[in-house]
Amino acid sequence: MNTETLRTGEERLMNRAEILDTAGVIKKKIEDVFPFRDESERDAFVTATEQVAFGTTEMRHAEFVRAVTNALDVLKNSHTHLRRALQGSMDDIEFERIKNVVHSRILDDSIGYVCVGQWLLNKKGENTGDEAWEAIQKLGDISSLIIDVRENGGGNSEAASNLAGHFLSADTKYTRVLRRHSPNTIEIDEDDAIVNARRPFSDTPIVILTGPRCLSSNEMFILMLKDTGRAITVGGKTGGGSGNADSVPLMLGNIPYELLVSSWRIRRLNGEELEGRGIAPDIEVQVSDTFDNEDRVLRRAVEHLKEVPR
Repeated sequence: MNTETLRTGEERLMNRAEILDTAGVIKKKIEDVFPFRDESERDAFVTATEQVAFGTTEMRHAEFVRAVTNALDVLKNSHTHLRRALQGSMDDIEFERIKNVVHSRILDDSIGYVCVGQWLLNKKGENTGDEAWEAIQKLGDISSLIIDVRENGGGNSEAASNLAGHFLSADTKYTRVLRRHSPNTIEIDEDDAIVNARRPFSDTPIVILTGPRCLSSNEMFILMLKDTGRAITVGGKTGGGSGNADSVPLMLGNIPYELLVSSWRIRRLNGEELEGRGIAPDIEVQVSDTFDNEDRVLRRAVEHLKEVPR
């Protein structure tokens, strides 16, 4: 779709019927799925959505998107928003792309280092979790391991657990998942999330490098190893957002959009919610916004691992 087509679509007027219909679809999906914290949060969203639906008899598509975005902001949830529809499917990811987001090398004192840029899994089952494990094995006899996920914004939690499972000797509870009991009530069901142990098992000491760009399934990976006591984290606080979003396709004029709606909330084993709070590191490293050739977070992780008894 070219730029002129998008601009024309954004400027096209929606009539009263279109506004009511589209706002109604959005309102119903969120009322059916979103894990509201309480009735007041649901009521605030309903009020905000009704203001969009009944506030005017017509508006341009771009104005409608902004109005819906403002209504969704009431929920303060990073996985619930309206966006342009993405082209293609995550299921169709080529193996070459999966390989390209994993990098590994040996550091001082036989410390292994692996960087995972995204948790990807395709319809063939190829995934970055298995690729990262293979890369670690190719490093040979390492004394300890640094897993760098600072630039990883999430992806597929199964791919994440495929790597994490190699560092746990048994199936392990790592967080609590809060979902709606049914569309007819805001009552919440709370269940344990389990990461399955995988073979071969590695008891190598682990440090995970974290920062504010860590989100979603990547934060799940961090919880799998940090909150189970298997790894420590070094760096900065994570972004704080995991929602396992449902997708609803919408057409606004000739422009395809999708509504993403969070279907769960995460409550950590210590009782804290993840959304909007993030995961504080065990060892915090302040990073300057100015350009600096030195990777202070990586240096501090290496220093820590050198202090670990062998």
